[in-house]
Amino acid sequence: MNTLIERIFYHLYLLLNFIVLRYYYLRIPFFRNKKIKQSILALPYTPQGWPGGYDRMDAWTTMFKTEGYSYKVEYAWFKDDSQLLEKSKLSPLRRYTTYLKILSTRLKLLPTLGQYEHVWVQRAFVPMFPYKDAYFERLISKIHPNIIYDFYDADYASNFNLVMNTVAVGNKVTVATAYLRNKFVERNQQTFLLRYAIDTNAFKIKKQDAANTIKIGWMGSPENAKNLQKIESQLQQLATEFDNVRFSFVCRKLPSLELKNLEVKTWGIAEFDYYDWLASLDIGIVPFVTADERTKAKISMKGLEFMAQGIPMVTSDYVHSDQLVNGTSFFLSDNDAWYDQLKKLVQDTTLRKEMGERALDVFKRFHTYPEVYKKFKEILKIEIYKEKVLNRSQPSD
Repeated sequence: MNTLIERIFYHLYLLLNFIVLRYYYLRIPFFRNKKIKQSILALPYTPQGWPGGYDRMDAWTTMFKTEGYSYKVEYAWFKDDSQLLEKSKLSPLRRYTTYLKILSTRLKLLPTLGQYEHVWVQRAFVPMFPYKDAYFERLISKIHPNIIYDFYDADYASNFNLVMNTVAVGNKVTVATAYLRNKFVERNQQTFLLRYAIDTNAFKIKKQDAANTIKIGWMGSPENAKNLQKIESQLQQLATEFDNVRFSFVCRKLPSLELKNLEVKTWGIAEFDYYDWLASLDIGIVPFVTADERTKAKISMKGLEFMAQGIPMVTSDYVHSDQLVNGTSFFLSDNDAWYDQLKKLVQDTTLRKEMGERALDVFKRFHTYPEVYKKFKEILKIEIYKEKVLNRSQPSD
């Protein structure tokens, strides 16, 4: 019964969307050729306040405005909407009501797109609802000549046509990893690598452990924690050989691990300070032992945080900055080499220090907001608009 109801809602919603699309296609001539008043409109995919949307789309606001550009961020949904979707898995009415709210929020923007020189869209114009093709993306590309799409994950793994056709219709595409750039450039020659940046204002000075213990850290989701189970025997071998090795993992719900000297921390607990914890680590690990499309395309937040903190790390292939050099600024490990690579760092204090410093240097040169901002402006060619604004403001002779 629930499946039937779900299908009814799905097809009714699709019908509504196609009616809406038809209406707005007829309105395209009225939306074009607007007088440009502002520089950039950014449209995050995630709810307001979520890292994926804020870090990638919203955090540039102050930089652009400081240089005299307008930079407006419009979210399609918010934390309350996200919580409602989570609670309404068994209620199609509530879920599709939320989809409709998200859709209407985005549709209100259509008449205003022409006021911006650039429109930067994260993943898709309408978040969340599982369209199977780039219906709305084709529409807005006909309204505005400078639509730029941004991706930092392998979204095509779950919805190939939507993502690949979105890439194809964009004026430009920005991506957070070299793998995605190589993947998308066949569909759109104007695909640019815009590396992921993170804010380090909350980071703290590295702590020195007087007890001479070596703390190996990991953080992530319960799903990603399954990778720890696959290298568990190698971690246990390390802990058995070196009594001063401690493991400290942060996870909402960590799978069962039989590791000696393991402590588990949980996000959201009042007494847990994440940045204190990060500053206490001596080595970081980033295991993704299955090299599927999502692994190859992803950007590892934990890897960037280790780099920003100056923590030497061992990672699987792909899930590291493309500017790191194996054996110099990090250690790369295949599935059977975790013990050997970690042992090098455990045994050598100088190596840990130097490798951490080199990783920090790479972070400062390629993953800070000021550095990535320079590249962002190059991609946008935004100086052209700024010159137009300045010229218009000059008195005529």
